[in-house]
Order: sequence, then structure tokens, then C-alpha cells
Amino acid sequence: MRTEQPPPAAREKLDIVFLVCNNRSYRILKVNLLHYWAERQECPGPFPFMDLTPEVRFDKLAEGFGVPGCTVVDAESLRAALESAFSSGGPHLIDVLIDGSVSEEVRMLIRCHSGCA
Repeated sequence: MRTEQPPPAAREKLDIVFLVCNNRSYRILKVNLLHYWAERQECPGPFPFMDLTPEVRFDKLAEGFGVPGCTVVDAESLRAALESAFSSGGPHLIDVLIDGSVSEEVRMLIRCHSGCA
């Protein structure tokens, strides 16, 4: 029977902090789709299947590989999580929840860039 080894960061107890900027969506695909529509002067539509549901818990995935993890939602909790991770030694993963929506400002820039009004 073959046993799986933990990843190198956990196995070697490397002092490393992984940050996942988690927008819970395929935001880059949303922006690319907006470019596509704007270049063709088409009205933007919905973004089907571009939001990750159910939500992926990267902190729990890390823990499954032997790396402690946590999720943060704001700057203050990020500061505390970074301080804790750096002081604890060994690997650590911080799942930073960020906004995955495409703002009106980004939509306007895409329209202007592609020549659409």
C-alpha cells in the first residue's frame, strides 16, 4: 500500500506563508467576456457559471495537507493572521476573501478602451 507524503512545505516545516486572494469567482473570465462583448458592440449579458458555488475553503484544503490555515475578510483580521502565521513558524495558509464582482468603473474602462460608448 502506497502512503501519500505531505507536500514539501508541511513535510519540511518550511517557514512560509501562502496567501490566497480568493474572489470566489472566475473574475478574469468575466473581464475577458466584457472585452469580447465590447469589441463586438454587444450588450453585456449575465456571467453564467463564473461564481464558485459551493464556496471553496482553501483553509480547509491546506489543513488536509498538514498546513494550518485560516480565512480572513478584512484588513484587521489579515494583519492579525499574518502576525500569527509569521510568529508560529512552519507553513501557514491565509485565505483572503476579496470582492469578485466587476465594478461599474471597470465596465466603463472596457467600453472606452474598445471604442464603445
